[in-house]
Amino acid sequence: MKYTYLMFDGTYFKIGESNNPMTRLLQLKTGNANIEMVCFGFGVSEKELHSLYSEKRIELEWFDVGMDDVVFIYNSFLEYFAKSNNGIRFKEYMEKFQNQFATDFISIN
Repeated sequence: MKYTYLMFDGTYFKIGESNNPMTRLLQLKTGNANIEMVCFGFGVSEKELHSLYSEKRIELEWFDVGMDDVVFIYNSFLEYFAKSNNGIRFKEYMEKFQNQFATDFISIN
């Protein structure tokens, strides 16, 4: 089963899917050192998010979404994991990214 992920390069967000999102992040960093993982999980698919944010698409899998959209995606993943045995681990893992991302995102915008 593939994870859906959300990454941020300092300007735009990448919505994609991967069996191993952290490995995918490392692959993408070879071409864009600024890209960082925002969140990843299950509960909403890449296809659903691409459709939902089609008007905010910049190119291919890159989108100009706002903080409300990011929160929606994050909460969609959290809601799914909260129903599973991995909910606590997911929440702890994502909290490591959340504070730094929010700080970086606000300072850019």
